[in-house]
Amino acid sequence: MPGMSLINWIVIGVLALLAGVMANWVPRPQWLRNIHLFIALGVLVAATAVMNFVFQSEPDENTTAIGTRELDEEPRPAIATDTYVLRVSRMVDTNDEDKIDLDTGCPGWGDMWPRVGPPRCGELGDVVVDEEGIHTGDDKPRLLLLGRESAGGHTSCLAGLTDESARRVGKLPLASLGVGSEICVKTDFENTGLVRIKDIATDQNGELRELTISYQVWTKR
Repeated sequence: MPGMSLINWIVIGVLALLAGVMANWVPRPQWLRNIHLFIALGVLVAATAVMNFVFQSEPDENTTAIGTRELDEEPRPAIATDTYVLRVSRMVDTNDEDKIDLDTGCPGWGDMWPRVGPPRCGELGDVVVDEEGIHTGDDKPRLLLLGRESAGGHTSCLAGLTDESARRVGKLPLASLGVGSEICVKTDFENTGLVRIKDIATDQNGELRELTISYQVWTKR
C-alpha cells in the first residue's frame, strides 16, 4: 500500500500471526472456528486501514522542520568576514587602511581623483573611519544605524535601506557608536551590507584610532 512504513508491516505481520493462532485455538465445531477466523481477519483488515490512514496523515517531522527553516532562513551572504580592522589614516601611504569596499571585501578608495596611495583591489569605500567616526567614501547617505532592539540581518537591512522614511546618513559620529552597534550599508553597487562593531579603540584625546568590525554583504537580486 502507498504510504506504508516498515513499522506498519511489522504490526500487520504480528496481527496476522495472532489471527492464525486464534483460529487454531478455537475448539470444534468447524463452523465456530471459521467464525472466529473471519472475525480475526476482519480486525486485521480494519486495523491495517486505520494505521495506513494515520501514518499517511501524520506530517513528516523532518520535512516540516526543514521546510520551516528554509522559510525562516535568510539568504546566505555573498561576502562575510568575522574580523576586519580599520585604522584611522593621516598619511597618503596608509590611506588604504581606513576604508573598506564591502562589494569586494578589499580596502577601498575615497572619492579623490586622481587616486593616490597604495594599490588596492577595492573601489569606492563603503565604510571609512576618521577621528570623529565613520562615513561613506563619497559622504552620500547610505548608512543606517540600527537600534539596540533591532536584529540586524538581510531582511531588516534591506527594508530599512529601501524605506524612504528611514534615517539614512552619510556620517555617524563616534558618540553614536558602541561595541555591538549594527549598521546597515547600501553600497555604491546597490548591494546590502551589515556591519557589526566588535571593538573601538580611541587615543588619549578620545578620538577614534581603530575600529574592529565584522560584516556581511548580500548582492542585489
